[in-house]
Amino acid sequence: MATDLARDLSENGWDVSVLTAFPMMPGWEVYPEYKRLAYMRERMGNVDVIRTWAYVPKRPESGVMKTWRRIAFDSSIAFTSLPATVAMRRPDVIVAIGPPLQVGIAALAMKARWKTPVLYWLQDIVPDAAVNVGMMRPGIALGLARALERFVYRGVDKIAIISEGFERNLMPKGVSTGRMTYLPNWANLGSFDAVSESGDTRAAELAVPPGHFVLMHSGSVGAKQCLENAVRAMKLLENSGDVHLVVVGDGNRIRAVEAEVKKLNVPRVRFVPTTVGAPFIRLLRAADAHLINQGRNVVDALIPSKLMTYLPSGRPVIAAVHPASEAARFVKRADCGVVVEPENPAALADAVTQLKNDSSLRDRFGAAGARYIRQEYDKPVLMARFRDELSRLSSEPRA
Repeated sequence: MATDLARDLSENGWDVSVLTAFPMMPGWEVYPEYKRLAYMRERMGNVDVIRTWAYVPKRPESGVMKTWRRIAFDSSIAFTSLPATVAMRRPDVIVAIGPPLQVGIAALAMKARWKTPVLYWLQDIVPDAAVNVGMMRPGIALGLARALERFVYRGVDKIAIISEGFERNLMPKGVSTGRMTYLPNWANLGSFDAVSESGDTRAAELAVPPGHFVLMHSGSVGAKQCLENAVRAMKLLENSGDVHLVVVGDGNRIRAVEAEVKKLNVPRVRFVPTTVGAPFIRLLRAADAHLINQGRNVVDALIPSKLMTYLPSGRPVIAAVHPASEAARFVKRADCGVVVEPENPAALADAVTQLKNDSSLRDRFGAAGARYIRQEYDKPVLMARFRDELSRLSSEPRA
């Protein structure tokens, strides 16, 4: 999203500089060409990209990173960027993308120096997200994180939220509706439109026979996704013989999920490395249904970003998520699939069976989702809204 935003702004006449760390995802390891560097400045199209060193912990095989390591990682990303601002010109507006909250602190330091307004684009709510996955528990660290959250929210000029659930979360924390603006993430529909339909992917890359059913997860494989639930559902479906689970992506729980497959001796589960562009779009279209799977304690206020890639494929969604989560609300509002109880393999297996046996229901959900995403999350429309908000903020008189 940050790359798309920077590129769009630069293509529409804005002078854009990006302060960021060296690329390290999804493997939690700095890319070889950037290793042993503390600072680098490069030009990417019309965008000036300034990269600074960050502490990168090793990917935890357990799935949950130690709290102090995550705090060190988040803090280093924010604070090593501050010295790099010495060589920058005063901007008209600062866009800080959080989490982490420490990025908000860095943005407020820049605001104090330059007297420049800050738009804080909130992609997730911390520390709530850390509590959901068990990374933080009640205590001193959580209390400090709550205080930091309040400080950032008070200091920034505008908070851009990506889902209506964020408003329900932030208002009790003292953020008025007038200080929030709705700027959701977008779906890159042009990329889907540029890739033609192809039936070769199922046979050539996934080795799926004709007529079989493919349930696909794509994206991060972490503690929050709890994909062992999907493996256990596949164990219940093993006698059907024509249902396949395809996991596209990587993350700190991928080894644990692979171990669950081996432990239960589950057939027809395939792991596919992360891919991008046309090959990724063809993989999405090779599915019969897409999976959103979360732990039972995850009650997110955000819309999972994978829905922005799932729905344009015209395939239905099975959401094994908490019924009060924003993911559940989205799926029901878009009428794009089935919501089932999280961490309930039998419920997930039943939903798979239902969609497998009812092609007309699959078609209805898939068409409704594709239509909804085009109406509400079209990239050019939301990019224009973002530019308008930045223009308003940069032109407002400062006290």
